[in-house]
Amino acid sequence: PKAADTFFPAVFPYTVRKFDDESMDFGMYDVQGETVLGRMAMGDDFPPEVPAYLNVYFAVPDCDAAVAKATERGGVLRFGPMDSPFGRFAALSDPQGASFTVIDVTKTEGEMPATSPA
Repeated sequence: PKAADTFFPAVFPYTVRKFDDESMDFGMYDVQGETVLGRMAMGDDFPPEVPAYLNVYFAVPDCDAAVAKATERGGVLRFGPMDSPFGRFAALSDPQGASFTVIDVTKTEGEMPATSPA
């Protein structure tokens, strides 16, 4: 995560904020005050044999409809859909096994965690 927090702002016009709650290492990358992506450290929920990777989030108008469409076409639902302060999201993999996430940012639930500049 520290390497990503250094690399991506050096390449793109991002500023980085991190959750104030240190129990989760989550960074948010902003452009002109608007969050455009986030990153999270892989914790104990991930088996040790899983290498670190980037997970792409696709913004969709309806998370559940996107999950249905993806699974009808051979995608595999890995978890979710679930609600969060960031939106309703679900993790999937495509027929070749590549992971991705869909998120409807208009359907949020819960309070946004406090953040500070990284």
